[in-house]
Amino acid sequence: MPSAGPASEPRSRSHAVLAHIGRIGAFLLGAILLLGAYTKVIDPVAFAEHISKEGLDFLLPSGVIVFVALALELGLGAALMLNMRRLEVLIASSVLVLFFLYLTGMNYYDFVNGESPAHEGCGCFGNLISRNPEEAFWQDLIMLLPTCIMAWLGRPRPEALTPMWKIVFTGAFTIAGLVFTWIAPELPLDNLATKLKPGVDLGQLCVGEGEDKACFAEAAPQLMDDPDLPDERYIAVIADPNDESIHEPLNAYANRLFEEEITPLVVLTSLTLEEVEDLLVSELAPSFELMPVPRVLLRPMYRALPRSFLVKDGKVVETVSGLPPFERWAGSADE
Repeated sequence: MPSAGPASEPRSRSHAVLAHIGRIGAFLLGAILLLGAYTKVIDPVAFAEHISKEGLDFLLPSGVIVFVALALELGLGAALMLNMRRLEVLIASSVLVLFFLYLTGMNYYDFVNGESPAHEGCGCFGNLISRNPEEAFWQDLIMLLPTCIMAWLGRPRPEALTPMWKIVFTGAFTIAGLVFTWIAPELPLDNLATKLKPGVDLGQLCVGEGEDKACFAEAAPQLMDDPDLPDERYIAVIADPNDESIHEPLNAYANRLFEEEITPLVVLTSLTLEEVEDLLVSELAPSFELMPVPRVLLRPMYRALPRSFLVKDGKVVETVSGLPPFERWAGSADE
């Protein structure tokens, strides 16, 4: 009678290969989930806005959903990267992947049928990664589905024990991420969480494509580089002009422009041209110049309003959260 030993070796080698593929898939899927979580953790307010926009806050407030969603992404991402491929982890990860694909798929369907513009892609990766609906769907499908399937291959035996240190680390990591999310709005993370940071060429900021393409150069041509005016500077403030608290300091600086040759001030707002015109004839009419810019261009440039930046020859020199340091940035117009 032939020995059973050699016959069992191919199955053992086969399982080892599948387990290796499964570990790779789990690691990649976990890394993708953690990348998505990172972009949300540093700007949870924008994530909450996206939840409301998608209509996902019909049962719970968007702020609560932010923490529930991030707990899942952080916990599952860490567990998968540590090869904790327990049945419950893989089921929860698969449901999350299918939910992401459902969201991007619905956005893609609306885009194909002309019900949403090209720049309204899924914000699953925050303001840092701009994707149109088609890109969001196919990229998520290619990244998430294969890695999710791979993660199921060669998973550990059900009776195998998960090392306690992995469980403790995953829990601690998730809690730390949620605590960081809670305090993130108060931290100086704007240059990390937005597309507005020192060195950025404003003329290169665009969203969408084709007829739906919107570029900062067209929305705010005054701030672009002018070869005939070297070293031209502007103080730009992204703000809500209906916020009365900003009027006094901005009006005071604008009034100085009529008396001194100092750096010009431009206030960027997502209000429409009609709304700006109505404001200019209202009791809140400001002295400073208002420049309407499409919200789709402005929103990725701030976490909270107001946010200010100094522009020189069309490039961002410095940014601050809140109103600008007028005395430091003012200078002279020809400086």
